[in-house]
Amino acid sequence: MNNLFLIVIYLLEGYWCYKIAESKGRDKWLAFFLGVMFGLFAVIGYALVSKTPEKEAEYQKKIDELKNKV
Repeated sequence: MNNLFLIVIYLLEGYWCYKIAESKGRDKWLAFFLGVMFGLFAVIGYALVSKTPEKEAEYQKKIDELKNKV
């Protein structure tokens, strides 16, 4: 039972890294793998990494569109 709990926790940390990497334009599957392997350290690392230039430009475009609507 205890091992199953740990496996679920590691998979959730992998999923968390996956979602963070997806939002920042990083490699999602590498993030998932690192999240499973390194747990909370990987989550913190991906949270601190900046967005890719492409994702940042996409974000700025959305902001500009919202400003133009107001």
